[in-house]
Amino acid sequence: MASTAIPATSRAQLERADESWVDFRLAIAAMGLEAFGRTTPAGWTQQALIAHVAAWHEVSAERLRDFRASGDPSPGPDLSDDAFNARVARDTAALTPAAVVSRLDASWSMLRAEIAALSDRELRAHDGWAASVVAANTFDHYREHRVEVFAEVPLTPRALRMSMDAAWRRFRAAAVATDLERTSSAGWTRKSMLAHVAYWMSQVPVELPVRLAGRRSPTADVDAANARAAERAAALDRAGILALLDRGYRETVDALAALPPDTEVDFMAVRLVAGETYEHFRQHAPELEDATA
Repeated sequence: MASTAIPATSRAQLERADESWVDFRLAIAAMGLEAFGRTTPAGWTQQALIAHVAAWHEVSAERLRDFRASGDPSPGPDLSDDAFNARVARDTAALTPAAVVSRLDASWSMLRAEIAALSDRELRAHDGWAASVVAANTFDHYREHRVEVFAEVPLTPRALRMSMDAAWRRFRAAAVATDLERTSSAGWTRKSMLAHVAYWMSQVPVELPVRLAGRRSPTADVDAANARAAERAAALDRAGILALLDRGYRETVDALAALPPDTEVDFMAVRLVAGETYEHFRQHAPELEDATA
């Protein structure tokens, strides 16, 4: 059912959009890039589904931008929804899954900025036109596709391990081939980045029992932890960095191996494992790949 009530404030609208986005985006992260070629019950691939969400983000951001500039509702694409979706699927079919995820994240940043810029008056103007655009292309849209996306989320230790292993092989091969002393596009050395990845993997066995109980530990000081990992990396050679990385992965594998392999676990645990393994590998893979070109 579509949302019809206009939020009292623009801030309330933004908070609702943020909350729904986090849930949807975490499900995509947990799904993993390997699932992008699989067909959903609706008949399109996961990649086409995600690309279409990104495209509607982009269109909506443009419409809201035009609306704030002119004060008048801005029309959507000069195509039916089905025709627009088909065009997006064709135009993005040749992209890599990683490129589609990058486009999704960029499109959300664009749309979120436009939602945040709406005043309370603008949100309610024209019978809540802006509010309806936001709802249709964020929380209502994510809810529409939630079942399709979650159908590919690995919910058992065995399924998680399969998602991890495929991404791990690619990431580790890139780590072996890269120049570890070079500074990455993120501004740290590649060996510092790998030490950071290894550290956060090593935290999975610590946090996993908490997540399995449906809870989470207090938020860590991420910057301090990353600084310690970078400091540790400075004293390690190539073999030491790779050993650190391997140990972090092995500890995560061992933590999953201790669980019943085909029993579903709490999604909070899935988020943890995915976020510190294959989704984390995806985030940092470009820093390794631009060094091996």
